[in-house]
Amino acid sequence: MNCSIGIIGSELLLPGFKDSHFSYIKEKLWPYGVNVIFASYLGDDIAAIREFLKLSLKNSDFVILTGGLGPTEDDVTRNAVANYLKLNLIYEEKIENIITNKFKSMGKTPPENSFKQAFIIKGAKIIENDVGIAPGLFLEKDGKKVLLLPGPPAELKNVFEKFLIEYGKLVENKKIYRFFKIAGISEPIVDSKIGDIIRDIGDMEYTILSKDGDIEIIASSTKENVLKSFENRLMENFKKEFYSSNGEKIEEVVAKLLKARGLTISTAESCTGGYISKKLTDIPGSSKYFLGGIVAYSNEVKINSLEIKGYVLEKYGAVSSQIAIMMAAKVKEKFRSDIGVGITGIAGPGGGTKEKPVGTVYISIAFGDKVKVKRFLFPGNREKIRIRSTQMALDMVRRTLSEG
Repeated sequence: MNCSIGIIGSELLLPGFKDSHFSYIKEKLWPYGVNVIFASYLGDDIAAIREFLKLSLKNSDFVILTGGLGPTEDDVTRNAVANYLKLNLIYEEKIENIITNKFKSMGKTPPENSFKQAFIIKGAKIIENDVGIAPGLFLEKDGKKVLLLPGPPAELKNVFEKFLIEYGKLVENKKIYRFFKIAGISEPIVDSKIGDIIRDIGDMEYTILSKDGDIEIIASSTKENVLKSFENRLMENFKKEFYSSNGEKIEEVVAKLLKARGLTISTAESCTGGYISKKLTDIPGSSKYFLGGIVAYSNEVKINSLEIKGYVLEKYGAVSSQIAIMMAAKVKEKFRSDIGVGITGIAGPGGGTKEKPVGTVYISIAFGDKVKVKRFLFPGNREKIRIRSTQMALDMVRRTLSEG
């Protein structure tokens, strides 16, 4: 079933306002086999809502509108939908009683305009709003479904969850979906291998999202065994790169590995400026495994805090495999951690040379009596390079722990 979503509210078209409704609704719809093909932000304007309905109902079986169901002058969604579908608004005494009782429970008398919310579209099913007042409305006309949801986030979720419970009873083959994660390999290679897997398995859909060195494969099917077969094939084809079957972030996987083995970690960061430490400490309970970090951005800090000799820095340069190795080993020694991470690089926009262009990063992991280091050349601007460096450093930790 194809669906269109209209997020209504003139404030959403102004600078500084953010919306969370769209991402919430589309994720909730997916398991029910509902495909969102169109979405739009609309002002509180009857003409704009009518145009949206005209386009959406032509191309979709299901239209969802959020917002504009309140008591104020600019809450025009009910009127716009009723007008377009050529249906009347009727006054519902049940909602009038809800409004009266809610205000009475607060020791107040409801203002006259609050009863505007007691008008519903004729033929619509009322979905009660336990959090606020304006109910959700669901109607079917000419084979099309239209759902109106209140705009405040808590109210929208309350009403939408109720709707999905009832709607789910009508869906025979509810979709199951899984989020698989892969790191350290390019998207084209992943896509090529997945294409071969899908041809063998069939009966499922997937999409690939690539962001900053992290690849997420979102797969869906009506059969659990199909997704399990897909997961097994992914693990076979991406033995080292595969790291999650349920959409976990790389730092969450690293945290689990560290806690499971009772190991600790510390970091020495230059170009990432503390990003790795932030990611590790974003996880609740990180004090069990993260002992501390040093942002050794300048050579002086590398010399004074990490005790790297000045002549070594002068000989190899701050951005080098030798310095990355020393940073990992020294921070491990300083904090007495089981694992030390050292990272140094050129995030740009300046500072690059022919031998070491912008994006050159060295990452080292010290674990036990072994130290390994890798050189990377990350594309992108300063922020992208720092994020990709952080992601790769965490993946190197994950692989080190997984390998032994």
